[in-house]
Amino acid sequence: VLTDAYFGELLDVHAARLSKRPILNLDDARKEGALAYIGLPTLSYPDAAAKLAALVIGDLKASLPKSKTQWLIIFDEFSVFANPATLNVVNMGRTYGAAAVLATQSFADFLTTDSKAFLRQVVGSANTFVVHELTDPEDAELAAGLFGTTFVTQYTSQIVDSLLTGSASARGVYEFRVHPDQVKNLGLGEVIVLNKDKPGEVCHTLIKRADLRK
Repeated sequence: VLTDAYFGELLDVHAARLSKRPILNLDDARKEGALAYIGLPTLSYPDAAAKLAALVIGDLKASLPKSKTQWLIIFDEFSVFANPATLNVVNMGRTYGAAAVLATQSFADFLTTDSKAFLRQVVGSANTFVVHELTDPEDAELAAGLFGTTFVTQYTSQIVDSLLTGSASARGVYEFRVHPDQVKNLGLGEVIVLNKDKPGEVCHTLIKRADLRK
């Protein structure tokens, strides 16, 4: 599929050497602190994109143990990479100085089958969650569950014929630190951040658009 595709010649290392074209080597890129971008539109090339992703994952697995310098790996549209091999790279990264960012539109993108086992593995492996607006109720519930609950005292008053009787009660209950409705109504750039190293702290902040200049 890949060698017969219109971009197949880009994978021909021998031809690249003969024509003196530059060759991407992840080992060298990591040593040099270079930025390597590999992208293929999944909408136009769904099969080829998944196979190219598998090649990249294989190369990353081979490159990880060779160095422990800092390395940031970003997986955009993670549904293309959602498989056990990628999760293995994420887990290996901690040992070899690499941090992985799994960017997706919904928690559903982590579901590789009807089972939720892979999603649970990803959630268990991730250290920091940056949550934007999630309009799907199940997504919002899952995010709220990640942020945890807090123990509060809930007061109730008795009303008869629209008048307070003076009777009241109090009880201890657990409430979401961040309610699912808050997750569903975040504005542009608003995020809720949770770091597992500080489980009691949930940060509600604003991410500004980066101004990139040469």
